[in-house]
Amino acid sequence: MEKCQFCGNEAGFLRSAYKECKQAYEEGTACILEIMSKAAVAQSDLPVLRETVHKVASTSYSM
Repeated sequence: MEKCQFCGNEAGFLRSAYKECKQAYEEGTACILEIMSKAAVAQSDLPVLRETVHKVASTSYSM
């Protein structure tokens, strides 16, 4: 059995990822890109930006 490329648990026969893990990863990536785009335009405070991105990453990237 292969392991899920996102969470590391067994994904099943001939599967490389769980649907839920892949969806969370994709949503997290999109959210971080949006946060970074808005931050570049608004010239956001870097420590606040870092904390926000870290929160999104910790819930979206479970490995």
